[in-house]
Amino acid sequence: MRSIIIITGPVNSGKTTYLHRLVANYKRKGRTVGGITAEALYEKGRKIGYDVCDLISKECYPLVRSSEAAVKMNLKEGVQHVGRFVLLESGLDFTRRCIHAAAAADLVCLDEVGPLEMAGRGHRQVLDMMLADFEGTLVVVARDTVADALKAMAEKQGWTAEKQYPKLS
Repeated sequence: MRSIIIITGPVNSGKTTYLHRLVANYKRKGRTVGGITAEALYEKGRKIGYDVCDLISKECYPLVRSSEAAVKMNLKEGVQHVGRFVLLESGLDFTRRCIHAAAAADLVCLDEVGPLEMAGRGHRQVLDMMLADFEGTLVVVARDTVADALKAMAEKQGWTAEKQYPKLS
């Protein structure tokens, strides 16, 4: 059965932390899990970006950096500008490889979908591929501003969709 769990909430509400708990629970039940998480990076208390981390290999790769951090790192590769951040094309390539490697898993995770993806950029290619081809349970971390549109998009393609809100107390 094709089901999608949408973990939703505003920025910094604990969506990725909740995803980690959900993944651990599925693994305890003997289910195979793959996909990616987006792990926030901080420097002196200020968010400077995200690394994309493979749930199978545990390898992490730069995905997003603040414009200032990208300049310090002398990044000259393909980027997509998103506010004060840049999205690295090499990080998106890493994400695609991780998702392809996870195609046979019971549960595949994609962290995170936001306005960028709903506009056809960022992780949108991976999301579209999963909605078209995957036959298991898909877990998508989504900003609260796009969760309803994502749910409608999935249901239109025959997915059973539910939204979950992190409760981390």
